[in-house]
Amino acid sequence: MKTLTLKKGKVVKAYGSKGDFTVETANGETFQSEYLVIATGFHKFDIEGLDVGGNSPQKISTTRR
Repeated sequence: MKTLTLKKGKVVKAYGSKGDFTVETANGETFQSEYLVIATGFHKFDIEGLDVGGNSPQKISTTRR
């Protein structure tokens, strides 16, 4: 049985592909996972390497309006 551990922190970089993702946090921690779930709530986020909506720039900056 697989487990899930909830971690609080700011992700500053995300990369990988289906089944093999890595995220890096502002405090230097690195986490690896098969899946990447993005749950930002109602605030701005900047994650280097995140491909949203088929775009593939180096950095995506998104703000809810």
